[in-house]
Amino acid sequence: MIRLAVATAAEGTLMSDGTVKPTLSDTLVFVQAWTSVPCARIGMPDPAGASGVKQEECAVIRLVDAHTGKAYWTTTTNDPSATEAIAQVTAR
Repeated sequence: MIRLAVATAAEGTLMSDGTVKPTLSDTLVFVQAWTSVPCARIGMPDPAGASGVKQEECAVIRLVDAHTGKAYWTTTTNDPSATEAIAQVTAR
């Protein structure tokens, strides 16, 4: 799925006056999203009795500047609510 959106991010560059200049501030971006992407669980121990690497389905989301093509960030999550949100946007 690819959608055009306006994005603002809370994180950014700390300025000398103590304020934060957002990396994205009302920036026109393409939101690229994929669902059902195979990924492996990391950072958490396997449940008792499980062996091997557990494959899960994840969502991958990337923001790309609509003017320059610069990728701002990409994230991967196995949070079901992210996959549901992508599905709702795709259905519109």
